[in-house]
Amino acid sequence: RQATLTQKLQIHDFGLVLDDLLGLPLSSQPQLDEGTSAAPLALPSREECLRIAQDRSPEIRSAQQAVIKAKAGLAAAKDAYIPDVTGLARYSYQSGVPLLVHNFGTFGFSLSYDVFDGGRRNAEIKDSRTLLSEAELSLAKIKDELTVQVETAYDKVEQFESMVGVADEALGVREEAARLADRQFEQNIVLASAREETHAKAAFAKATFLEATLGLSMAQAELKRTIGQIPQ
Repeated sequence: RQATLTQKLQIHDFGLVLDDLLGLPLSSQPQLDEGTSAAPLALPSREECLRIAQDRSPEIRSAQQAVIKAKAGLAAAKDAYIPDVTGLARYSYQSGVPLLVHNFGTFGFSLSYDVFDGGRRNAEIKDSRTLLSEAELSLAKIKDELTVQVETAYDKVEQFESMVGVADEALGVREEAARLADRQFEQNIVLASAREETHAKAAFAKATFLEATLGLSMAQAELKRTIGQIPQ
C-alpha cells in the first residue's frame, strides 16, 4: 500500500509537470493509451549521421570559413615576394635622321622589388602560418567534439533498442503467466493473492516496457537534434 501511494503521488507530480510543459490547465488529467506504442523513427546509419551532422553544423561551417580565410592570408603574404613587373610598348615615327627608318616600335618592361623589406615579409608569412594552424586545429577540435556527441547519442539509441527488446520479451512472459494464473484461479488451484501478485508483475513489466519505449523515443529525438534534423 505504501508503494502504491508513492506511485500515485509520483503520477500526480509528473502529470502536473506534463500539463505545464504542454501548456494545459494544471487540473487536466491526461490518460496514457497503453494500446499503442511509439513508432520507431527511421534513423540513418552511424556513418551517415556523422556526415549529416558535419554538413549541417554551423560551427563547422564557420571554422571552415576561418581556414579558407587563413589560407588566403598566407597566400597574400607569400605574394609579397613577387616583384612588380610592368610591360610597355610604343610605336614611333621620325624624319630627322635619313639613315634611320621612319616608322619603328619599341618595347620593354620595368621591374620593381623592395630588397630591404625581407624581415617584415617573413614576419607576415610566419603570422599567417600561425593563424592557419590555429584555424585548422579549431576545425579539427569542433569535428571531434561533434563526433563524440553523435557517437554518444547513437550508442544511447542502440542501448534503448536493446532494452525495449528485452522488456517486450519480459512483458510477453508476464502476461502469459497472468493468463495462466487466471485460469488456475478459476479452477481453485491458486489463491487470489498469488493471482494478484502475478498480475502485479505483469503490470510492472508493462510499465517497464513503456518506460523503455519512451526512453527510446527520447534518445532518437536527441540524436535527430544532434545531427541537425530537429531544430535546437
